[in-house]
Amino acid sequence: GYIIKRRAALRKRAGLRDKDSMVPPFSFVDRFCKGETVYEMEVIQEDNNHFLSEYLAQFADKLPSDGESEEALKWASITYGLNPQLKHESDHRVWASMEGGVQRALAQYAMTRFQKASKARGGHTEMNKLKSIIRAKLQAL
Repeated sequence: GYIIKRRAALRKRAGLRDKDSMVPPFSFVDRFCKGETVYEMEVIQEDNNHFLSEYLAQFADKLPSDGESEEALKWASITYGLNPQLKHESDHRVWASMEGGVQRALAQYAMTRFQKASKARGGHTEMNKLKSIIRAKLQAL
């Protein structure tokens, strides 16, 4: 399923072959720009955009708090073995905190772009799709 495909993509991105024993940290999203700033190209990148479409369809009306994200991700990491290289619950918590922060930053970027004035430039097709998802979620309230 999804986790196997995602793990294979992460291994490929890290330049690892199937026979390599190293396991890269699992991530639902890709960051390829350095630093804390999120850029549109990260939000519209195919894997990230797919993740954000699902995430925002669920949470656009109220993004999970840092603590909620951390707990859910820590549970998923332990329960589904997302990070088999992590041996202690505290290690899973650190990973979950970082992963949750990245997910939230990407979602907040899309939410901020959604809130821009309607006269602002149109943007990328994938960004416009995310805006439509956010609009639909908020109108459903």
